[in-house]
Amino acid sequence: MIIEESDYVLESSGGSLFDLKLLDTKKKKDGTVVEEFGDPIYGCSLLSALKRIIGHRLRHKNRNGAITIAKYRNDIIAEMKFLHDIFDGTPEEKDDGLE
Repeated sequence: MIIEESDYVLESSGGSLFDLKLLDTKKKKDGTVVEEFGDPIYGCSLLSALKRIIGHRLRHKNRNGAITIAKYRNDIIAEMKFLHDIFDGTPEEKDDGLE
């Protein structure tokens, strides 16, 4: 099974473990910027992978300067709520057309 979004790929590696690839932005020697998936993190539980995805998203969201701990906390809570709603919502609540 593969779970994929724009900034990560989770691939089942057997049982309840996943291999996680996160999207990285890299600057090449000629100055061009490319986005590519980095080396996989092997054997993550789903919870561990979700925590890494949240951290990755926050690093990319706030990469242009310092933020307060309160803002960081609020951003973590917002990402956790977003992921919780995906897992915990019903089709009727999400209005995704599944009936």
